[in-house]
Amino acid sequence: MPYDIALGLAWVEMGGLSPSLRYAVPLLTETYEVDIDSRTVLSMSSGIPAEESIAVLILHYLMGMQKQQGFSPRGD
Repeated sequence: MPYDIALGLAWVEMGGLSPSLRYAVPLLTETYEVDIDSRTVLSMSSGIPAEESIAVLILHYLMGMQKQQGFSPRGD
């Protein structure tokens, strides 16, 4: 599991930043549900857990949104 450390750190940081416990995050052609309490990132269409690399990307995106570091959804 090459992303264990990155995922662990991201979940810890999101736990401290997040005012919400659940998020829906669109990424390319899929929308993912992020559950902070259960530490899961699931495809909303299939219910299958996201690949670790996708989960890390989504969590880092959410951290940037919470920290107001200039990330913003474009919808493009």
